[in-house]
Amino acid sequence: RLDSQSRDVSALTTNDINAVSFCDEPSCDNFGNLATVGCQVGYMVTNGPTAKVLKTADGGGSFSGIATPFSNVNHNIVDVKCDGNNVIVVNGQASEYAYSWDAGVTWTVVTTPTQIMNKAYMLGGTKVWFVGQGGYIYYSTNRGSSVSVQDAGNATSQSLNDISAADALTLYAVGDNNAFVITEDGGNIWSAKTGPSVATANDDLYKILAIPGTDVVFIADEEGNVYRSEDRGDTWTTV
Repeated sequence: RLDSQSRDVSALTTNDINAVSFCDEPSCDNFGNLATVGCQVGYMVTNGPTAKVLKTADGGGSFSGIATPFSNVNHNIVDVKCDGNNVIVVNGQASEYAYSWDAGVTWTVVTTPTQIMNKAYMLGGTKVWFVGQGGYIYYSTNRGSSVSVQDAGNATSQSLNDISAADALTLYAVGDNNAFVITEDGGNIWSAKTGPSVATANDDLYKILAIPGTDVVFIADEEGNVYRSEDRGDTWTTV
């Protein structure tokens, strides 16, 4: 819908908001009509000091503040992903993340990763991927309660800044210095490909979006450029 409304959360925090995630996607019936309201329950996460998780249950009409689940309240919470009652938040200054299976009421902090994580990606509510410093990629099959290393910086040693999936097998990640990696088997093998910003030295790639069910990928970089590929990153055009 091509309209918008401003939502003021300054009463809860004046810190930078780093990420927003909604947990209940709207669905359509066979005639294209909205069968559910959707987009009612969502979360935002903030920088420190006194980092917070902000939650809305009415589509942003009102928010409540949840104290950071991490022991250091001054650490920035850099990402949040959710699906149903499952919520994942990422500490951007320590090698840890936290998960909640009851919509943010209780949290469990996981400290087993060895690298600081930058972004998470949730697929189907149970599978979760994390990308982080040193080119590390982590994977969870149990809604975030534990992770294993899929790639220990072998595809790239650059810090990875974002990850997206076209389907359960095809995932992409981007990072510093034009780093671009892909898996086509769900993460068993990650391989490096040439990123889109070959003309700019040391260009960091910040955001990637794979269009589900297609070979189309969009990447945004630190210079304000947006790139598009229609063949899984083999060739790129600047858009």
